[in-house]
Amino acid sequence: MYHESIHMWNPGKLSAMREAALAAEEGYRWYMMGYYIHSCKKMKYKVDYHPQYILDPESHTWDLLDDDVKRRLDARKYVSLSREKRENIEPPAANDRVSVKDQAGDTMDTRQIEDGNSDNESLSSMDDVSLFFRNMPGLLPQSELTHDLLDHIKLRVRGQVVETSDLVTWETGSIEDPESIKGIVAELVAVVGIDCAKDMVVAF
Repeated sequence: MYHESIHMWNPGKLSAMREAALAAEEGYRWYMMGYYIHSCKKMKYKVDYHPQYILDPESHTWDLLDDDVKRRLDARKYVSLSREKRENIEPPAANDRVSVKDQAGDTMDTRQIEDGNSDNESLSSMDDVSLFFRNMPGLLPQSELTHDLLDHIKLRVRGQVVETSDLVTWETGSIEDPESIKGIVAELVAVVGIDCAKDMVVAF
């Protein structure tokens, strides 16, 4: 994970190139790019590397992530290439407009989203919205973020390690406020998972 302040330097791409180089130097045949969500703008960089393969969720075979597969992923939330070939489901044409609904329920063209040219401002306006309202896949639900868990996350403050419950404003904060310390910690815990959260030390 990288802080937004260094986003302009594309640290994900830099680390991917370094990891690919290390894999080549050590003679590995494959380099695993990790989890991929086609509709997530921050994960789109992974398709810049070729050849790229994705795992079919039904046949457990690896398929080339080419333009044909990308169009299918643009058009549908769930794609199994083996099933679509079996049922003769054709991909959308290259110039077809594929519409999706954003978090506010408004319809946008996927090409506008990728190019950043949507007339709808809702994507940029989501910057100050809690992750818990963004329907992010893999995120722990709020119901699993108990007080017993969140109150004992370790923080490094001025060189000392304390717990979140030691903070004066902790009790009055809300996990749904992404600008509060409680909201920041809750989002981090929801992303990394309970086991990792119990061992981590968060430095501000």
